[in-house]
Amino acid sequence: MNNRFLLFFCCFLAHFSCLKAQIQEGGKPFNWNAATDALQLPAPNLQAIRAEDATQPIGQIRFAAPVPIHLNLQNAGSWTNLPTGDRVWTLKIQSAGATGLAIAYQNFYLPKGSRLYMYHPNGQEILGAYTEANNTPQKVFLTGIIHGDAAILEYFEPKTAIGKGHFDLSTLYYAYRNPNPTEDILGFNDAQSCHVNINCGEGINFATHKRAITRIRMVMTEGLGWCSGSMIANTESDGKPYLLSAYHCQDGFTPLYPLWTFYFGYESPTCANTPQEPQANSLQGCVQRAGWRNTDFLLLELNSRLPDNFNGYFNGWNRDSVNLPIRSAMIHHPKGDVQKISIDNQAVIIHPAAIVWNNNVTTPANHHFKVHFDVGTTEIGSSGAPLLDAQNRIVGQLNGVLNQTANPCINVGDALCGRLSKSWNGGGTPQTRLKDWLDPFNTNVLTYSGINAPAFLARVSGYVRGYWGQGISDVRISLSNSAVAVTDTSGFFQFENVPINTNLQIQLSKTDNALMNGISIADIVPISRHILGLQTLEGAKGLAADLNFDREVNTSDMITIRRMVLRIANNYPSGVAGWGFVDENLLGINQFSVNFTGNVSNLNFTAFKRGDTNGSADGHR
Repeated sequence: MNNRFLLFFCCFLAHFSCLKAQIQEGGKPFNWNAATDALQLPAPNLQAIRAEDATQPIGQIRFAAPVPIHLNLQNAGSWTNLPTGDRVWTLKIQSAGATGLAIAYQNFYLPKGSRLYMYHPNGQEILGAYTEANNTPQKVFLTGIIHGDAAILEYFEPKTAIGKGHFDLSTLYYAYRNPNPTEDILGFNDAQSCHVNINCGEGINFATHKRAITRIRMVMTEGLGWCSGSMIANTESDGKPYLLSAYHCQDGFTPLYPLWTFYFGYESPTCANTPQEPQANSLQGCVQRAGWRNTDFLLLELNSRLPDNFNGYFNGWNRDSVNLPIRSAMIHHPKGDVQKISIDNQAVIIHPAAIVWNNNVTTPANHHFKVHFDVGTTEIGSSGAPLLDAQNRIVGQLNGVLNQTANPCINVGDALCGRLSKSWNGGGTPQTRLKDWLDPFNTNVLTYSGINAPAFLARVSGYVRGYWGQGISDVRISLSNSAVAVTDTSGFFQFENVPINTNLQIQLSKTDNALMNGISIADIVPISRHILGLQTLEGAKGLAADLNFDREVNTSDMITIRRMVLRIANNYPSGVAGWGFVDENLLGINQFSVNFTGNVSNLNFTAFKRGDTNGSADGHR
């Protein structure tokens, strides 16, 4: 007999958390609260929104609506030029009646040295600083929600990057209060009191496996929402960042996967709930690899591997369809709250009937496990959490709950979890099954143990080109971990197995036995014109003109070139190397500090030959 069940849809449109949703470097905005006149942005038609909510299966759990906006650094806000040559852009926005505001960005690029903040006008909430570390190939970004109906944006741009940064504010996410406050899903400390924190005694046997659990902030065209998930191992044990969650988390919506954020270690440090929200490591962006409604599984691959400092873990799995788990447990993030643990001390049961869910999806008989937790419970936002067997291997993921009342503390209900053994072959294609991803070489094993996230070593590459465009060969590039690369004739170099999240020094040098390579009396002309104010020598060309390395371009540089051309001087001034190298923002010469968070293919440098002001040096000598 088909029954109607409570589906744990967790796509709602509000988020009232102030933790690090993406990489943030802290600090205080430079132009603190300088914006006074707010740009009034439209609010959504809440009457129409609530009418829509009333007719939708997810109506009870939507709390915000997207509002299209078209703002950027040119058509909104104001710039302040600083005495240092830097500048600051500030914009205050307001949307009357909102309980919270978030901003989605397109065409997003922050140059090195820049900083972006979003903060509450009273200064109590600050998101940022966001920096070049938040750039993505898709050039999209999302800031978390600031409470209330007003927020201030500040963008600081250093003089070395004037005009290089850009972003478009494309969507305002307007949070609105549900008429029934008990249905609100606000995140931190919003779960029911009967939940058991992962660091209570009941969670002591899960200290390793909790490191694989993620709190997922989803971004849809329709809004924001919470789900739970787990990193899951594959038989190659290569640390490929696969994550298992629930298909219904995004079913019926338009997911914006590059903006999804995955939080690791979001937990109370003790058994008790704490008033201070915990900080958490996070990664942004993913792609869908597979999914199947019949078991409600969703397999994602994160855009980044787990950095070493995450202390990550990949849970193992059990696809045995004969020997069923004698007990089970679930680690999850109900209502986007901190990690909780739920435990069933009885054997799992295969649910024998088809299930008609309240999103009008029917799943076949025998495709779900049914468990009844003796410890803890589940709520909206727990969807996608892994069901673990007695050996803490994944056997399924949470789909929804049977016969649970609005208060899960009063009636826990029976949790229904899609069976991994059924998901293994799924719908018969790589896009609808797990086997191709979790067992790529078809070992056909029934169980696989979990692994610690392997140390991730990055591939780093780039080009060294002269400021006149030529690739510079035979440049020696060394890292402080003793790795060395040498550029080819195109200026290309590459490092393999570079440790990530490690502070390294990178140094560039080139030996040129031809002292006069590129240096002639003609190089005096640009310097003379610079001194007379007829032209400006900037960037790498300006550094090339500073022949005696005194940080100025003046007549002494002209004299030094004359002495070299006339062979009166046979060497550069003491301490000055013939070739110099700068990064794209001219923040250093020859030696730089680096910290890689993943593979890098555009670590580019600009070369100059000291004394060559017209780009005539041969980069292959």
